[in-house]
This record gives sequence, structure tokens and C-alpha cells, in this order.
Amino acid sequence: MAQIRFRFAPEKLVQALAYFAERGVRDLDKMKAAKLLFHADKYHLLTYGRPVVGDMYTCMEYGPVPSASLNVMNDVIAHDPEYPPVAKELFDEYVTVERFWRKTSRLPS
Repeated sequence: MAQIRFRFAPEKLVQALAYFAERGVRDLDKMKAAKLLFHADKYHLLTYGRPVVGDMYTCMEYGPVPSASLNVMNDVIAHDPEYPPVAKELFDEYVTVERFWRKTSRLPS
């Protein structure tokens, strides 16, 4: 049986994230974005025969995770200069990324 492959499109990732934000998705963080991307891709694939983002999903403890999308989101959040210039320009143009760092408390040993 032939394996069907789709090409990941960072442009579609940014458009999907902008769509979620525009539609008023509250508290849109990486985990919620990953879940919404999975459901959007699944629905679109079953309905139209092709996914929205074209990412490859990995099975993780809390459900499927879009591998390339998560890498791009992690690079954007980390201010990594290594993430793709196309994604950086698109994120800068269409999406505002807010970074919230949680303090971790250490117990005395």
C-alpha cells in the first residue's frame, strides 16, 4: 500500500494560528494550538482529502502533537535565530507572541 505524504507549510501554520486568535480562542498556548491544529487537520482531511497544515503528527502522552509546527512554535517562543526566516516574517506580520515564564521554586535540600 502506498504511503500518502503531505508537505508541511509554515505559512499555513501561521494562518491557522491567526485564524484561531481572530476567532476568539481564549488562552491560546502551544498545547491548545497543537490540539486545535490536530482537529482542524483531521476534519479537513476527512472532508476535503487534504490537511490544513500538512504536518506529521507524533503520538505523545497527552495526545497527538504536530511535530514541525511544535518545532516552529518553540523556536519562535525561544527567540531562536535559527528558525526559518519565512516563519519569522510571517509570525511578525500576523501573530503576536506573548511569552509567560513561570518561576519554579526549589525546595531546600
